[in-house]
Amino acid sequence: MSAYKDKTQGTWYVSFRYVDWTGKKTQKLKRGFKTKKEALNYEKEFIRKTAADMKMEMNSFIQIYFE
Repeated sequence: MSAYKDKTQGTWYVSFRYVDWTGKKTQKLKRGFKTKKEALNYEKEFIRKTAADMKMEMNSFIQIYFE
């Protein structure tokens, strides 16, 4: 897991690499989380969504289904 504290803003951010649906390695950066736990949960759910893993949360599954 890769959550970091932004000392200038006082918030957390995640930076990680993943393999997209075309098989290309891509880097993702998302800032502005209030807690480390929120940042890590975002990273975990994002990776599950892109991997089409059925262990994702129900809300994420419904969003993907309707898209």
